[in-house]
Parts: sequence; C-alpha cells; structure tokens
Amino acid sequence: MTMSKSTTIEAAPVQEPLYGPGEITEERFDSMPNGYKDCVRSAIRRQALGEIGAGAIFARLMVRFYEDGDSDRAIFAAHLAEEEAGHCQLITAILPGIGLSKDIYETSQPRYGEIFGGTSEDLDSWEALIMFNWLAEKAGTMFLRSFRNTSYKPWYDTMKSIVEEEEGHEDSGITNVRRYLKMWPENRPLIQTLVDKWFPISLKLLGIPGSEKQQKYHKYGLKAEDSTEQIPVWLNAVLPDMAKLKLRVPSVDELLSHGVILPDDSAELVSNAQGAAGAG
Repeated sequence: MTMSKSTTIEAAPVQEPLYGPGEITEERFDSMPNGYKDCVRSAIRRQALGEIGAGAIFARLMVRFYEDGDSDRAIFAAHLAEEEAGHCQLITAILPGIGLSKDIYETSQPRYGEIFGGTSEDLDSWEALIMFNWLAEKAGTMFLRSFRNTSYKPWYDTMKSIVEEEEGHEDSGITNVRRYLKMWPENRPLIQTLVDKWFPISLKLLGIPGSEKQQKYHKYGLKAEDSTEQIPVWLNAVLPDMAKLKLRVPSVDELLSHGVILPDDSAELVSNAQGAAGAG
C-alpha cells in the first residue's frame, strides 16, 4: 500500500527542554512566561476533567452492574471509579496554585466528548468497559507517564503515585478481553466493532504528533515524550494481542478518516499488521 503524505508525518527534531524535572515551584509559577503558565493550566485542567469524567462513567457502570445483579463486574467498576476519584482529589489540590478554582468541575463540566471524543453511550456495557480499559486506558496511562517528570513541582510530586496506580492495572483490560472471547467466541463481531471504535480514539488520546502544543510541552519540560515516540510504543503493545485474538486492525486510511495522523514508523506498523492479518 502506498501512503500519501497526508496520512503520516515525520518526527520533529528534539531540543533540550528549558526546565528540568520539578524545577518550577509554586512560588515561581506567577513569574514564569505566559506560555509556560498557559501550558501548565491547559494540561492540568485536561487531566483534572479526565479524572473526574472517567470516575463518573465508571461509577455509573458500577450502579448498572449492581442493579443487574453482577457483583463481580460492579466491584471491578467500583475499583476504577474509586481510583479516579482519588486522582481527582490530588489534581484538584494543585488548581489554586496555578490560578484555577477548585470549582472547575462546576464552571466547566467534564463532558465525555471533551475527554474521550464521543458520547457517554459509547461506554454503556461490560464489553465497552473492557475494551476501553484495554485500549484507551493503556494510551491514557502512557500519556500520563510522559508527564511524570514534569517541570512544575506540585504536579511532579503528584504524578508519581497517580502513574504507579494506573500502571498497577494496565493489563486488566486485555486480560478481561481474552477471558471474554474465550467464554463467548460468538461475540467476536461485537468486540471487533468496539475495536473499530476505540482504536482511533485511543491513538488520539496520545495527542497529535509534532503539534505546536506537543512542542511547547517539551520546550517547557512538562512532557518528556512527544506522541511521535509514544504511538509506536502503544502499537507494539496492542498489535500482538490483536493478532492473537484474530481482531482486525483498522487501516491507515480508516484511522485518517477519524482524524488520526500517524508518524511514518507507526503507519508502517499498522500496514504490516494488516498485511499479516490478510496473509493469515
């Protein structure tokens, strides 16, 4: 397959960030350049809304599973909701130091589309939850991990425990998907439909490779890795499991139709995975 220039991008040159891990204290924040302050506020606000938004979705599913009499699934969703609520409290504590009110959730409701790019109905079943847990949460954990050594110290101090907790259940999604397909192989078409939905959404959670925002995050020492580096790592983690489960990988053109622009090496990974599936 010949890929047009519009489907992929080349990696941008990497420069040393201006500030090191944990270098900028809360006391220094107000004296920092506006560009730095804007980036910190934007990134932390996004994380804060993501934590409370995901927690609310998991809590809603917990209630649904409980009302359906499925205690195991209710407990799983409750654990996820509890973790996100804890992360929300940690991030909320940072907001006043960067000039944002703790009432951010009242003044700017965390709409599903703002966080994940869809509607709340996209996460309305056990199947959707385990696919989200596998694909999207793996991407989300990678995204958060890239901020673990951020230059803003209050955020730096907070991110270690958040990332460790996220990494603690990083494989629970794929474990549940394997178990599900083993028990109900006839539902493979449903799982494939959910792959088609969550694969591009998960890639978009990592950010646009080489975008101006990504470059600013790196410039100010907020984010260690651009999504140009993270996307192939995510693909290499996900594609082998998709092959083992005989799930089809969306094509580069399909991903582009969802607004996903891949680095050249990542586009090659996707094309190779599709070729291997076709040959199989």
